[in-house]
Amino acid sequence: MDSNLQPLFTKYAERLIAYIKEVYVANNIIATGDYGNSLVPELSETGFMIKQAIYGKVIDGGRSAGKRPSIPSIMRWLENKKGLPPSMLRDKRRTAFAIANKIAKEGIKVPNQYNPGNLITNVVNNFLAKDMYDLIGELESYYKGKMKSRMKRAIAP
Repeated sequence: MDSNLQPLFTKYAERLIAYIKEVYVANNIIATGDYGNSLVPELSETGFMIKQAIYGKVIDGGRSAGKRPSIPSIMRWLENKKGLPPSMLRDKRRTAFAIANKIAKEGIKVPNQYNPGNLITNVVNNFLAKDMYDLIGELESYYKGKMKSRMKRAIAP
C-alpha cells in the first residue's frame, strides 16, 4: 500500500465506525457494549473494510429460527446486560438455556419494539452516498499531485 494513503483510508474507516457507534447508541441497541468495541478498520491496497462481531448481522436484520446460539455467549450477555430482573439472574445457566431454546424455535425478529432494523445498513448506505465522494475527491487530488510530480521529473533536464 502507498504509505501516503494509509492515513486517508484510516480517517474514513474511523469516520464510518463513529457513525455506526453513534446510531447504535442513539437507538439504544447497546446490550453489553461489545458490538461497538468489535468494530475494527482493516486496510488493504485498495481501500478499507470494517470488521465486526458476527452478531452485527443479527442486530441489523434479525436471525432465523433453527440452530440454538451458544449458552456461554448468552450467559455473558446476561452478566453484562443492565436492567434485567433479578429472577433472570438467579440461575444464569438455566435462563441462558431458555433464551437459546426460544431463539432456536422463533429466531430474533427485527424490526421489533427495541430495534427498528437496518441500522448498520442505513449508516453504510449514507456513508457510501456522501462520505465516499469526499474520499474519492481526496484520492483524486492525491493522484493528480503524484502524476504532476512524475511529469515534472520526466521532463526536467
